[in-house]
Amino acid sequence: SIELDGHSFTVWARERPYLRDFLKYCSSLCEVILFTASRREYADELIKYFDPNDEFFSARFYRDSCTPMNGNYVKDLNRLQRDLVRLLRSSHV
Repeated sequence: SIELDGHSFTVWARERPYLRDFLKYCSSLCEVILFTASRREYADELIKYFDPNDEFFSARFYRDSCTPMNGNYVKDLNRLQRDLVRLLRSSHV
């Protein structure tokens, strides 16, 4: 159950098999950042379910970090405040 704007919603979600193993492995190798267009209140409740000890993500970015564009939310990687050249180069390893 999630509270948004004074209303309570029941949210159903499924966790992919081996998700926690995958996140544990990735976070042991590099910085894992969550960037979602979802609202913080919603995303944090889901994250608490599969990462109750806050061990996988080094940073979290939500809808308020996105740029509204044509009715959508665009994730601007500059908001990460990381060296994007290094980030992109690392993703090909």
